[in-house]
Amino acid sequence: MRIRKTLYQVVTGAASLLLAVPAAAQFGADGTQEDMWTRPRGNTETVQVLGKVLGMQGNVLQVANADTKQQWLIKMPQETSGIHLLGTARPTFLQPGMMVRFSGLFDSKGNSRAPIEKLEIFTPLPVKEGMLAETQQFGVFPEAGFGVQFLQESQPANQPKSDVASYVVVGQLRGLRKGEILVAAGPALVRTTLSEKAEILLDIADYRWVRAGDEIEANGWSYPHLKTHVVATRVTIRTKEPLGPVVEEKPVKKPLGKPAKPGTKPGDEDLPF
Repeated sequence: MRIRKTLYQVVTGAASLLLAVPAAAQFGADGTQEDMWTRPRGNTETVQVLGKVLGMQGNVLQVANADTKQQWLIKMPQETSGIHLLGTARPTFLQPGMMVRFSGLFDSKGNSRAPIEKLEIFTPLPVKEGMLAETQQFGVFPEAGFGVQFLQESQPANQPKSDVASYVVVGQLRGLRKGEILVAAGPALVRTTLSEKAEILLDIADYRWVRAGDEIEANGWSYPHLKTHVVATRVTIRTKEPLGPVVEEKPVKKPLGKPAKPGTKPGDEDLPF
């Protein structure tokens, strides 16, 4: 308990230096307040950090490298495009509102023909120049090349067209119940079943799920006189454990034996062993 309390005090005290706004704070072009940790002032150095997370307070992580024994305080990037939390999750981690992407078999009427074996939870990238990357577009697309023309040309002319094809579904999770998921993929509502052993992957920009022991790679800048205080511009974190609570299976109660037949004596019924 004393060790945990000391670690908390170290993270809290050191992180306050990154979180505090000095009196000489300035205002940016958009009117927001800026301090020495928001935008570099004077000479800075480019820094790369490799290590494991020890603790977190707000948007500041305490990181250590086990080989060099070096420690840093890392302020997370302001832009979500610079944050990548990678790993796996349990089905219990899925919540309505999450953005998901998966491929599956569907017939011409949009009915799912097989459970989904792999699903990815992701954070959409900010729109640049009015266009989204192909994998960021919401909707239902033929998996072969993400294009109908490519799908048709790849099929021999003498081969009959199958009613079932593989499609990529990208959209927002609207509902989840007993393994069945409902996804709003652009103008379409897709209903399908998630396999009990489905692999759920993560590529999200939500660092609230960071835990002690997670591996981190950060790139950013620091001041020469404060090399252990890093302002990150890009961070990649790999989770140590799958996210989501573990559901404990309730033990099944086995019957002790057959009930006694009417008219039998207490010792006449079948024994349970």
